[in-house]
Amino acid sequence: MIRSIKTICAVEGVSICSMRLKHFITTPIFYANGPPHIGHLYTALLADASNRWKLLKNGNIDSDNSLFTSGTDEHGLKIQRTATAAGYDPQSYCDNISGKFKDLFHIFGIHPNDFIRTTEVRHKEVVNHVWVTKELLKRGHIQLGKYEGWYSTTDECFYASDEVEKLSEQTSTVSKITGSVVEWVEEENYIFPLSKYLGTVRSWLKNCDVIRPKVYFPEALQQANIEGNLSLSRDRKRVTWGIAVPNDESQTIYVWFDALMNYLTVSVIWPAILLALDLPLPKRIFVHSHWLVNGAKMSKSVGNVVDPFIVSKSLSEEGLRYFLLRQGTPQNDANFMMSKAVDVINTDLVNNVGNLLQRSLIERLNPSQTYPTFYPDSFHNSLLELGEPLVKSISCLAELYEEQFDELMIYKALEMLMEVMRQANGFFQFYEPWKELDDRKVSSLLYVCYEVLRICGILLQPVVPHYSDHLLNRLGIKKNERGLENIKFITDSKYSGKPLGEYNGPIMDRIRRMSDEDRPAKRTKKISSHECTIILIDVGANMNRKGTTTTDMQLAKNVVEWIITRKIFTESADEFTLMLFGSDMTQNSITNDENIFFCEEEMQRAKIDWLRFIDKEINPSKLTNGDFLAALITALDYMRNHLENYPTNNITARNILLITNLVGCDENLDEECMRAVINGMKGLEINFNVIGPSVGKLIEAKEEIILSEESVITKGKKLPHAMRSFKLEPAERMLTEILKQTDGVIYSFDEALPMLQRFVPRKVNLRGQKFCLELGTDLKLPLQMYKKIQLTDFKLGGEKYASTSGVQLKRKTVYEKDIRNEEVQDDTAIMDADRNNNLSQRCGPKMIEKATVKGYKFGATIVPYNEEDQKEYGWKQENRCLKLIQFTKRSEIMEHYLMDGGTCYFIPPALDKNACIAISALVNAMIIEDSVALTRYVYNAASQPRIMGLFPRKSKKGVDMFVGIQLPFYEDFRGLDFPSLVGPANEPKHDHLNAMHAFVKAMDLTKAHFNSETGQFEESLRPRDVPNPKLQNVCKAMKHRALHPNTPLPAFEDNLLGDLLEPNALLLNRASESLDYLKTNIRMLESPSKKQPTKEVKEEILPSMSADNSVLPEGGRFIKIDEVGI
Repeated sequence: MIRSIKTICAVEGVSICSMRLKHFITTPIFYANGPPHIGHLYTALLADASNRWKLLKNGNIDSDNSLFTSGTDEHGLKIQRTATAAGYDPQSYCDNISGKFKDLFHIFGIHPNDFIRTTEVRHKEVVNHVWVTKELLKRGHIQLGKYEGWYSTTDECFYASDEVEKLSEQTSTVSKITGSVVEWVEEENYIFPLSKYLGTVRSWLKNCDVIRPKVYFPEALQQANIEGNLSLSRDRKRVTWGIAVPNDESQTIYVWFDALMNYLTVSVIWPAILLALDLPLPKRIFVHSHWLVNGAKMSKSVGNVVDPFIVSKSLSEEGLRYFLLRQGTPQNDANFMMSKAVDVINTDLVNNVGNLLQRSLIERLNPSQTYPTFYPDSFHNSLLELGEPLVKSISCLAELYEEQFDELMIYKALEMLMEVMRQANGFFQFYEPWKELDDRKVSSLLYVCYEVLRICGILLQPVVPHYSDHLLNRLGIKKNERGLENIKFITDSKYSGKPLGEYNGPIMDRIRRMSDEDRPAKRTKKISSHECTIILIDVGANMNRKGTTTTDMQLAKNVVEWIITRKIFTESADEFTLMLFGSDMTQNSITNDENIFFCEEEMQRAKIDWLRFIDKEINPSKLTNGDFLAALITALDYMRNHLENYPTNNITARNILLITNLVGCDENLDEECMRAVINGMKGLEINFNVIGPSVGKLIEAKEEIILSEESVITKGKKLPHAMRSFKLEPAERMLTEILKQTDGVIYSFDEALPMLQRFVPRKVNLRGQKFCLELGTDLKLPLQMYKKIQLTDFKLGGEKYASTSGVQLKRKTVYEKDIRNEEVQDDTAIMDADRNNNLSQRCGPKMIEKATVKGYKFGATIVPYNEEDQKEYGWKQENRCLKLIQFTKRSEIMEHYLMDGGTCYFIPPALDKNACIAISALVNAMIIEDSVALTRYVYNAASQPRIMGLFPRKSKKGVDMFVGIQLPFYEDFRGLDFPSLVGPANEPKHDHLNAMHAFVKAMDLTKAHFNSETGQFEESLRPRDVPNPKLQNVCKAMKHRALHPNTPLPAFEDNLLGDLLEPNALLLNRASESLDYLKTNIRMLESPSKKQPTKEVKEEILPSMSADNSVLPEGGRFIKIDEVGI
């Protein structure tokens, strides 16, 4: 973090002195709640590299007119609790952690002028001085006020009531934003009028170009847009570890004010305090993103926190220092991977720089071991082709490097430098000086290489100081010749003829990759069981054939899109690769076939990028036709070679899906290829499927069979043979033979698309919940509960982005308000508050727009009923429970008793033999007695008790189990009574009964569908065959959004599921006779239109309605709840 100012007022004890500084740089003061990791190191390296760069530009490495500070923040409730949990007193704990930060700085060559700890006496004196003496208290900048709200110790901030929640399975209240536990706090604190200075802070941010990178400027400005005050203290009874408020021992100075006396990096609060102290504001605030580890956030619970002390043993201190500065991108999260770190260090420092130094300084090329001489004539005559561009590059490098380094875009500066070094290596390799006999040419070549090394060595000093020192020492460059004034490439160099430095080995040893023996033991990652599928897509010119509505190519794309969509939507673990054949271009390492294109050579899970690729990139070729046999041969080679080392126990199936229209096949097909395909599929146990080909005769026969199935069965005739002799095209005949030999399946496009447009539900891993069925005192039967039926819906994920910059925000910001100065915020202010993520750590909850009284209606009055009342008068929390109350007969459980809370299976633990025997005996006894067990059921401590009925059942596999269904309470019943329908006028006649009986029999769904494979009629509306229309439509909408993010969603198709949720046409036809009779002989009154006036409707048509719109039949009445016959 940079603050370039001419004068700074430094506090010494209680006196103020003026120091003339050219630059003042500070890191954040690191919070001492844990040892340092690479994120801390990266921040410190940025500050150290910046400080070294400023000194390098000033030309004085040991300048006394600069200041670079760092330190540790060691107060606060979080440290107090962390130290206690670790078994230390806070001071000892902080001494240990702060010492580790100092060790980190020492090992990695980070040298601040001062390292300040907030527990030091000198720091406490400064805090007291600023609080009391420096006008904050005198001028009324600090006042006593009352604060209350939900406080998070972890986040060190307050949250508003609408930003916390009490989860159903937890007893604690947590923040909706971070998930951290919060507690209700009411206390008196000292207040700083932050809002008084926010206008000036906003102007400073806008006009002084302070924030770097600029991508963070909108967020900083948003922080300064929300009015609010700052709490400067905490109740000392709650926070004892901190500096006491001067003259008020009941309060502890809030850690963010305490720390800010040394913490010069916050873009809102610190400037406001500086303004209150009449001190100058920072000139530059540098912000950077986080470091991920293998793409995941560092977390102690996950165990992926990178310890720089340990990692540096493998990468070296200079190597790790270089990697972090080379790969760290301040505007985006950077990713730490050990293998990548090894590659970057070896490529840049060992190969690119070190190798050129080593090769160009050997005695064979430079026997005198002196700095060579540059000969312009030899250079222009022999080295100009690559030499001139290299000289231009090195001459421009300094200016470009300085521009990026001044902005602390160090990774960009290093990329430019390494590009010049790569150019220099190419220059050296191209002219092969070890073969050259012209000494003047060799000397000129070496001179150019030495100059590149010298200039790059000087520029690398702020990044890798020890490495650069070795490099420049080897070139014989003196200490006083290493400033930026010496980075010009000149032909009449003062260094020519001067002795080189002594050779002490390579300037950096190659980093060795960790072998399996060296690698620390870690938990083996579990690979999910999955299928492997190769999708072969014909993109030949033959796919341009147009059908009734579109081309075969578009139909093929639609098929593949839906296959991929289904897998993405259900989060399937199955892996795929897409292979295009008939392509005008090739991309594969499996075959020399020019017309095969692999989208991905490695099997991967389905991803949205494939949908975009299919939609935008797949087009039919202009001249090349698709050869499906060559594609199948290549697919089998891929399946055999690329998956031979894969753990086969995790692969449940190997599939090949061929999508083609067969039109482009040559008539002279190779029979040997066909036999090879068949044998390969059998040997690898491939499931072979084909979609799209118009195998005309086969499909016609299939349709003929389907149409004749019903008539054949009803008349008792035999079905015609599906594979009777037809004259087939060669490709059709060959594909038919392959399908026959491999038990493959073929579908037309028209058959496949309706099936694929229904997504398959995501497979849920079985996770049983442990219960014990209490039959009596000291008799408990262990059970495992599994949810069998539960309403399905989508879990929506959310991301927040800043409206002005588009930057993704990590969390919402919460602001603390003084109750005495409550003001209603408008919607914009509330939205702005949600977009910020830093100031929340310093301030408390934002104001709610209006107070809401929560309670129950008691007569005409809303009686408040808060959480404390709930704890006192609600059900007391109890542990998980499944306790037998009594047995009852199955006939006593009415249909309307079965609640819609889902269905559970209870089975005994498989390894508990005695439990299995006991449960089996109980289940069989209950089946014999036709009984149901009524139990007291409590899922967890956060649940209310319910009555659950346990219904005995034997599964198809012979497992004795209980089916659990929740039953209603007394108050769950509706208080309705109905009039009697007994009487001659209401009784159906014999003809009515016969007609209805015929209608019910005709509409029997168990005979609605004939399965040609089994030869049996089947139920056509089983729940397992009926997908949820809402989920299906969302799947379709998500697919459209993924491919076309800026276009409107397509209209919802009511026929998305075809006629599945409509009356069966076949059954309606069967029931037509009985329906006609019922229409003729039982006249019905038509229901009135909604627009028809109520007064014209007869009493019989529109019965009276209750206040809640419940309709009463004629003669009906509402009865009291105690009259209900349950």
